[in-house]
Amino acid sequence: MVKTSKLLNGVVATAAIGDAVPFIKTTRSRKSFLANGVTTAGAGSATVLVEASNDGGLSWITVATLTLTTATTLAAGVHAGYATDAAYEMFRLRVTAIAGTNCAVNGWSAN
Repeated sequence: MVKTSKLLNGVVATAAIGDAVPFIKTTRSRKSFLANGVTTAGAGSATVLVEASNDGGLSWITVATLTLTTATTLAAGVHAGYATDAAYEMFRLRVTAIAGTNCAVNGWSAN
């Protein structure tokens, strides 16, 4: 059975590498990540990093970059995803760039 976790819930600001960001611990090697975003007017954009750690979250490395183009509806915007078989202890999604009128980013993991 696939387990999904919402890691980003309407995020409207960027986070630095040392900031507390929700993460998942996993023992499975097959994982996937999805991010999307919406604005309240016009187009926007966001960059979301998929990061991994093997030391309990003391340090993080970037394993993928998700680039989003956002719009006022999810149907008009871009969903970005990444899948991996890499066996890291922990994964997280971190917003590093965001632009657009009230742009908000959501992200999930599945394993």
